[in-house]
Amino acid sequence: MSIPITAWNDSLDTIRDHWDRAVRKPSEVSYALDTYGDLPVDIDEREDRFVIEMDMSKYERDEIKVAKHEGFLRVRATRPRTAADEVTAGSEYVERTFRLPQDVDMGSLVATFDDGKLRIDVSRFRPER
Repeated sequence: MSIPITAWNDSLDTIRDHWDRAVRKPSEVSYALDTYGDLPVDIDEREDRFVIEMDMSKYERDEIKVAKHEGFLRVRATRPRTAADEVTAGSEYVERTFRLPQDVDMGSLVATFDDGKLRIDVSRFRPER
C-alpha cells in the first residue's frame, strides 16, 4: 500500500544543521542523519536503485509520514500510547532523516507499507555511455 510523499517544510538551513550535527560525530555518519526513538533501518544500495526498509510494525499506515526536500528524506511516525506501553501518557514519536545519494531521481521516490514494513525505493540515474 502506497504512502504519499510530501514536501518537507523545514528550511534548507535546518536540514543543513541536521547534516552538520551528524558530520561532527564521525562514528555515526552514514545516510541516516538524525534518529529520534527506536527506528531500525536497512539500506540497500544497488546499481539501479537505492532502497530503505524499516520495521514499523508498531504503527498504522496513517501514522507514518514521509517527506522529501532537496536530496533529504524524513520518516516520522506518531502513535498514541496504549496500556501495553510502559508509559501510557501522550504519544510515541520516532523520526529518521536520510541524506540520499546524489545520483538518485527524487521524482521516482516511492514509499510503500505492507505487513509492518516501510519500504522507500528510489531509482538511480544511469550513466550516459
